[in-house]
Amino acid sequence: MDGTLIHKLILNSLTGKYEPAVQSFDEIDSTNQYLKRLVTSGGQNEPLIVVAESQTAGYGKRGRSFYSPEKTGIYMSILIPYVEIPLNLVGRVTIGVAVSVMAAIQKFFPSVELTAKWVNDILANNRKAVGILAELVDNPSGQADLIVGIGINLSTQNFPEELKNKAGSIAGVSKQVERERLVAQIYLEFVKVFSDFKNPTIIANYRHSLGTIGKEVEVRVGSKIIRGIARDIDDDGSLVVELNDGELRHLASGDVVKVNTPNSNYYG
Repeated sequence: MDGTLIHKLILNSLTGKYEPAVQSFDEIDSTNQYLKRLVTSGGQNEPLIVVAESQTAGYGKRGRSFYSPEKTGIYMSILIPYVEIPLNLVGRVTIGVAVSVMAAIQKFFPSVELTAKWVNDILANNRKAVGILAELVDNPSGQADLIVGIGINLSTQNFPEELKNKAGSIAGVSKQVERERLVAQIYLEFVKVFSDFKNPTIIANYRHSLGTIGKEVEVRVGSKIIRGIARDIDDDGSLVVELNDGELRHLASGDVVKVNTPNSNYYG
């Protein structure tokens, strides 16, 4: 991808505090890992976007691999240095990123039906098409930098066997879009949300897009599986699950591994 074009497109709409540098690679192990090495080796004083044509070791939550073939997806990470985010609100940042990514995608693909799967995934036609990972990393000064990784299956078709029943793509082969424009739009939407990430409308927008509310779910929290009905998202971004005994459990982290729907089940 053309990093110079991405930078130019962003500057058409944004200057100042969040004006980013952009680095582009043909191949990289992981855009998030690259930024983590950059932060720990000497820090970064300005926002930075890293994009790659392919990743050899892309990963998501709990270190799970993210399939990243050449030129069919968007593999990007955003670094915002010197942030002050309480640990209990990191999940809210992830939710804000999801809202941003969905808004950007729908500018280019308005007919694609997107649903959020708490808390790191976005589905297209009930298949995972986007993965998000937000990480706080200490820089040498002792302050925290925010790294947000975003992987999008844009036109990916030939998934490995273990992903064929789970993964999907946004565009398929029916419509192409200049990936640089989508990257730039994602960043612009992200800045809108991140600069005001405590705004309650972010949770409201995410709640509206969430495909699990009112459905039976199984959530993996550590080594445990919690079963119940997903009732809501609270103000911190936690998933509220009603257990069989009526208790409302607020889950700040975890993985929704199964969603029971009237027509089909999703296994993540």
